[in-house]
This record gives sequence, C-alpha cells and structure tokens, in this order.
Amino acid sequence: MKDKLRILLRIALVLLLVGGVTVGVLYANRDIGIPTDQLEQAIRESQDIPDDWTVQTSAGDTTAAGIAYAPDYSDYVFALYIDRDTHRFFTTGWFFTMGGSLFEISDFVAAFTVNDRPETAYISMNAEKIDRAVIDSGTETRTIELDSTQPFALVLPRNRGSVTFYGADGQPAEVRIVR
Repeated sequence: MKDKLRILLRIALVLLLVGGVTVGVLYANRDIGIPTDQLEQAIRESQDIPDDWTVQTSAGDTTAAGIAYAPDYSDYVFALYIDRDTHRFFTTGWFFTMGGSLFEISDFVAAFTVNDRPETAYISMNAEKIDRAVIDSGTETRTIELDSTQPFALVLPRNRGSVTFYGADGQPAEVRIVR
C-alpha cells in the first residue's frame, strides 16, 4: 500500500511539473493573453486611462473591443483585441491588436474587422445619438438597444445579417469601415 501511495505521489508531482513547464513556455512565448473579465483593467493599463474615465467593452468569440472616455466626453481612446486561437481546444485570452483615436469614432460609427475574423467591432463616441442597432438576416430582425447619451463598443458576428444603427431621430447613422 505504501508503494502505491509513493507511485501516485510521484505521478502527481510529474504531472504538476509538466503542467508548470507548459504554462511557463506558453507565457514565455506570449501565448497567454488577457481574460475577458480583465479587459477593462488591461485597457486602463495599456492606454494609461485615468480612474475617472468610463470604459465600455464588448467581446465576441474572436474579437473584443473597448472604448474609454473622459467624463466630459472631450477625449477618448479605443482598443481592439483578438483571440489568436493558437490552441485548438482552449482559448489563451485576448491579445491587443490596435488602439488609439480616430475621427471615424469621434463623428460616426467605426467598423473594424481584423483579418478574416468572423466578427466586426463597432465603436463610436455616439455623436449621432444612436439608440439602437438593428440586425436583419432577411428572415428575422433583432434589435439591440443602446444608450443614446453614451459612447459604445459592440462586437457582432458578420454572418448574422446586415447591421444598421439608428439615431434617436429614427435616421440611419453613418458607419465607416476602418479595417
């Protein structure tokens, strides 16, 4: 019985060691990204966001986006992340791909599609007072309500239909394709 316990202990120790080495190699190769629940913190740290700024984030399966803005809406930065999907059976987190500020975000809705990702990130300071996004698949229509007084980041699948943003006045908002 004592021998079996020693064998099990050695097996557990070897498995723990192999697991630790694997995580270490992944970390050293920068294959471990940011968990979804830490996106806001990552945006704040990577972009030097003041504590009084608001951060809005949205994440899909392969793309995540965020916008951080000043209390008086006078300044903002955005950040776009991707899941590199380097491992087949598990996600390794989000990796920063681009960020900063663009006039398309200030004045319109900016649409970002990174490489061949199946999702589009829509980011806006909401100058057009957009209060909803309507996704029309041709057979069904889905509406996502938005706060017309707040900037937003919204990640949506590309294969679900056309996306139209509407202002509080009922008019479609202009979407500018950035990438």
